[in-house]
Amino acid sequence: MLFGKKKTHKKDKTGKKTLLTDEEQANPSDGLQQPDYEKPRPRGITRFCKVRYYQKFFNVSTKEVVRRVLLAMMPFNTTPIFPNGKPDLYGPLWIYICLSICIVICGHFSNVMDFEFIDNHPPKLQYEAQMRKITKLWFMTSFYFFVVPLIIHGICFFFGSGSPGYQRTLAIYGYSFAIFIPATVILVPPIEYLRYATLGVAGFISLLFISKELMDAGKKYLEQKWVTAIAIMCAILHIIFCLMLKFYYFD
Repeated sequence: MLFGKKKTHKKDKTGKKTLLTDEEQANPSDGLQQPDYEKPRPRGITRFCKVRYYQKFFNVSTKEVVRRVLLAMMPFNTTPIFPNGKPDLYGPLWIYICLSICIVICGHFSNVMDFEFIDNHPPKLQYEAQMRKITKLWFMTSFYFFVVPLIIHGICFFFGSGSPGYQRTLAIYGYSFAIFIPATVILVPPIEYLRYATLGVAGFISLLFISKELMDAGKKYLEQKWVTAIAIMCAILHIIFCLMLKFYYFD
């Protein structure tokens, strides 16, 4: 035909003839649309703007997330947190949200207890919640959960032979803060030596987990001097994080 699409006949399972266009004849799926899971995943720079790209990072069960959280809080555990080499973002985002909420709630109770039982104040003076701390907390936790892994990824990418990947770095760094969730509960009682000891132990466990999971991977791509620089940077940032918790939210 000069105009339009050429159509041919084909028998279906019932023996009836159906019409097929030229495109359907060339399509090995016999004109049927391919299932969504068989389509190739988005590629190129635009893949980061599509939801389908992030589906693989949330394809994890709750049981597996709980297992990874517990492994992150065991300082001398040798079991890899990602045995299949597939990091997830569900766990780190859950930790990011829960830790922020725990700091706000537990920090408020801690300040109330300090105000009522320790501080010397006039009898009629009442405690006022400091809501501005919530905004600063959001910036602080967002910096540690998203910006610091990006810095580590950038160092590996620009000064090394490769990178373990931003998603993997973010997942490891996110799981490392799981220990601070129960730590914030222990920080509520107005006992200073208990607060210092809790933050010291939590910071040590978190850094030990980062060293085990992230530094070992960084040695594959970076020289030893850069691995040492990243370790020092993580240690300094963790010390600052613990001091911020102690003197700004639990003091």
